[in-house]
Amino acid sequence: MKQKVALLSSLLVITACKDLNSPYWNDFVSSRDANTGLRDSSSPIADEHILNDYSYAGYFSNDIPLPSATPKASNASYRVINVQDYGALPDDDISDKQAIKNAIEAIKQYRQQYHHSSTDVLYFPAGTYIINNADDDALIDPNNLDDIKNKQPIFVDLDRIILKGDGIGVTTLKMDTHLQPENPAKKWTTPHMLQVGARSSSTTVSANILLQSDVVGGSANTVTVDNVQGFQVGDSIELRSLITRSRAIEKAVSPYLIEYKASSPNVPVWANLTKGLNKREKHTIQSISGNTLTFATPIAHSLSAQDKWTVSKITSYANIGIENLTISGNWQGDFVHHKDALHDSGYSLLSLRRAHNSWIRDVELRNFNQGGVLWNTYNVTARNITLSGTPGHLAFTIMYGNNNLIDGLTDHSKAWHAPGVSKYSISNVYRNSQYGADSSIDLHGEQSMHNLFYNMTGG
Repeated sequence: MKQKVALLSSLLVITACKDLNSPYWNDFVSSRDANTGLRDSSSPIADEHILNDYSYAGYFSNDIPLPSATPKASNASYRVINVQDYGALPDDDISDKQAIKNAIEAIKQYRQQYHHSSTDVLYFPAGTYIINNADDDALIDPNNLDDIKNKQPIFVDLDRIILKGDGIGVTTLKMDTHLQPENPAKKWTTPHMLQVGARSSSTTVSANILLQSDVVGGSANTVTVDNVQGFQVGDSIELRSLITRSRAIEKAVSPYLIEYKASSPNVPVWANLTKGLNKREKHTIQSISGNTLTFATPIAHSLSAQDKWTVSKITSYANIGIENLTISGNWQGDFVHHKDALHDSGYSLLSLRRAHNSWIRDVELRNFNQGGVLWNTYNVTARNITLSGTPGHLAFTIMYGNNNLIDGLTDHSKAWHAPGVSKYSISNVYRNSQYGADSSIDLHGEQSMHNLFYNMTGG
């Protein structure tokens, strides 16, 4: 890990850190362990003067480049599935939703039969493909939650899969009509139209972390557990803790205090914060020795021996790509924040979920209420993303994620919430990105921390 230190100079959020003689950079270098490159927990430098090591963000920790251009014809490494061969015909104003689902199902059946190890390419040649319209809506019972959650979206629940078009504005996947919300009272609960990655995750394998002393964030990539049974090298895991100690909560919000509602002095404004600090982060197991698990990336949170920490095996798919296309909603209204489910989330376009070592590149999201989300991902790169069209609710965000890299995002959409992070996310990086001059980076609650925004232009 020692070599990763040299990479951080290109990522520091504070402009002054571009000068390698700055105190921020000097403190960072001085705080490193000479042998591992990790943070030296015995360093006398104060915590608030030491920046996190963000050089692990992105596809394979940014140690290797994204794969080269994906082919449009099958070869030894790629098996190309053309959606037109399954009845998806562009530019005819007829829904292609079922045809696309049929192509995805064909990939699954082929894998079950032949167990091949190559990467599948779901290829959309040039044209506009309708992925939801009134005919599709007629098949959905708006009062049936199963219909809303499981029949409305298009699920690409596969690993080793690339969704590829012929270019932004050349290949377009378009929603003519919006989807229905899971709960109309929770206006943000409309499913994303295109959901790529694992649909669910189980935690049947878990263990308690044994802490004899505190672990400073960034100083270790190993944990000792009470039981390694069921864990294997290459597994995706999640570290979790709910820290309820009042002193820990007070320290987390310091120098501020817990705020209470003026109308109800005993009711906190942020109720979840008073319930505890919800810590979580994901890693890949690199090696197992005895009862010690070693991860491919450093542990970002600080672990206190006073708290209970667990490690659980999770489902996370790898080697997923989404590239060279436009995904479009049909939002044309004057947005009103939290007016109803249509305004908040009716046209929700893309969710890359439960994935790692994957990417989104050269993609446009257009005319949406919610554009895109990395949901429960780690070590994902999103590069050259364009947001455009009628202003809606939320541009692009990371939820429940860590070590993700957003590089070169341009937000022309002027969404209510500009790109940002939410839901306990840590150690993610946005860089070289632009958003509206009348907006601001969105830090949307729920205890996200230690995320880096570098070379950002906007309000």
